[in-house]
Amino acid sequence: MKASSMSQKMKPILLLIAFFFCFLNQASSQFTGASGRGDALAGTDTITQDGRPITVWIGGASGNLTKWTTATNWLNSRIARTGDMVIMQANGNGHNPVLDSNRRLLSVDFNGSGKKIELLNYNLTLTGGILQANTSNFVKTAGTGVLKMAGIGTNQSFTFTVGNTAYNPVTITNKTGTTDSFSVRILDEVYYKGTTGLVASEPRVKRTWLIDKTNPTANAGTGVDFVFNWNTGEMTTGVNTPKLYHFDGNVWDKQTIGTTSSTATSLTYTGYKGSFSPFAIGDDVVLLPITWLSFRCEALQNQTTLLQWKTASETNTRAFFVERSNNGSDYSSIGEVPAAGYSQSPRSYSFSDPEPNAGKTLYRVRMEDMDGQIAYSDVCSSNANQAAAVQPLKIYPNPTQGGLFMVALEPERNFVWEVFTSSGKQVASGLSKDGLAEANMNLLSEGVYQLRVTGSGLAENHRIVISR
Repeated sequence: MKASSMSQKMKPILLLIAFFFCFLNQASSQFTGASGRGDALAGTDTITQDGRPITVWIGGASGNLTKWTTATNWLNSRIARTGDMVIMQANGNGHNPVLDSNRRLLSVDFNGSGKKIELLNYNLTLTGGILQANTSNFVKTAGTGVLKMAGIGTNQSFTFTVGNTAYNPVTITNKTGTTDSFSVRILDEVYYKGTTGLVASEPRVKRTWLIDKTNPTANAGTGVDFVFNWNTGEMTTGVNTPKLYHFDGNVWDKQTIGTTSSTATSLTYTGYKGSFSPFAIGDDVVLLPITWLSFRCEALQNQTTLLQWKTASETNTRAFFVERSNNGSDYSSIGEVPAAGYSQSPRSYSFSDPEPNAGKTLYRVRMEDMDGQIAYSDVCSSNANQAAAVQPLKIYPNPTQGGLFMVALEPERNFVWEVFTSSGKQVASGLSKDGLAEANMNLLSEGVYQLRVTGSGLAENHRIVISR
């Protein structure tokens, strides 16, 4: 229609109304979105469709330039309310709307505006759809807030136009046979503990999609289909055959029941029937070697630091190397503890540092597997010098020719003693009685051994030399 056929004032309003007639008809049958007008909105009239107000974000007119509830950020000072259609003005002032509470809207049209809706720690729920989202126009999930689609019907799809530092949408098709609501947010890396802990070092797409649904499983019907999208440069080297991984609370589990296909920047998984959140993309041969549960440091009374860590699962693990630092940047190895190798149940480990640095000392554990892969624990700290300088255990003679005595200064402190070779093999052990123990090591060869003592208030490692 030419400009001469209508007043300049009415043209954008009529175009907008005609567009939303089309949008509502489409939204009733699918959720995949459509291309929009890209026109610049203007005028002073109140725009409605079927009694539903269409509110227009201008952004940054005056006052708080990004706040949702600042009236001057909206056309005609009409702030978007529950159930509204929201459109971004393409020739607005360029400021993104930022949620300050949970919001529920019918729909959002980005309208070629170059803006992003920033959720921070609040949720945006839609009941209709999203239009004209792309790499410059999407819902930004930099906090804990999620984009939620309420009521995706059976065999219906919805593209969650989300991202954080970049646009990483995921399309979800509900084929469970029951209408359900889904939500999504994005993390810009893959973490060993799902959403926390150290960043994974395996070949991967450096994104995590946190997907949830009202019914937390997808076992009905033929499940749920996903299409994950990433950008060039977000995949590390070594991803030869991308596969879908799901974090089950303990480990990243590769999904093999459904059908997988991929391109250079997307992965489609058909027929997912497991539990939800989080999801990541990794190489087909990736087996994350370890899942850490905990790592803690404790300063003991003898100025020794006790390190304790626990793993939820281990795959092909070889050894743990305890590393120490006084500045958080430069670490040196101070000991080695043999790993379980393979385990699908929690395993506990400990190590004592008898000579911590003066003042605050930082520790971490480096795991190495049989193939040379490494994974680090979290970092913990202690100040052994703050503990009372009381020696709870006396060990003599050292070096020894075969007999070794251990005496707890407090007799009620009974303990277990164990002797290990440098490779971690246990070669002797025993129990104390009334705080006293004698270890007969006459059958052991000359050399250096590790003595580990644990018990009531005791957790020590000592270097023992047998010399004849």
